[in-house]
Amino acid sequence: MRKTLAALLALTALAGPALAAPENWQTFQTKGDVEAAIDTDSVKADGALRHFRTRMGKAGDPRVAYAEMEADCAAGTLEPLRFEMFVSGKQVGTKDPLPDHKMRATAKDDEEAATVIGIVCKA
Repeated sequence: MRKTLAALLALTALAGPALAAPENWQTFQTKGDVEAAIDTDSVKADGALRHFRTRMGKAGDPRVAYAEMEADCAAGTLEPLRFEMFVSGKQVGTKDPLPDHKMRATAKDDEEAATVIGIVCKA
């Protein structure tokens, strides 16, 4: 997840905040000064898989990244599927991870991934 967070922040060099966002954002702890949240209204279950939306950015920075994510609750993995970057509420880009460059994190090896998986996989 640390690599995923770093990638999101790197992508936000072009990005930004304030998307017409759902009302139910649950924040979670990250390392550093990154503010991160999960849109709990967006969590959709498909067997052991959960698809959901996250938001990440630094406090006071007009750049924010949103990501469509997939968690495999049985395997304890987390992977971004698509990124959207915004600056001052205006979308400035999208990015799909390259097929051969998976950004998968595991709950076993990454505390932040474990936190996110715990939130979206709870019964």
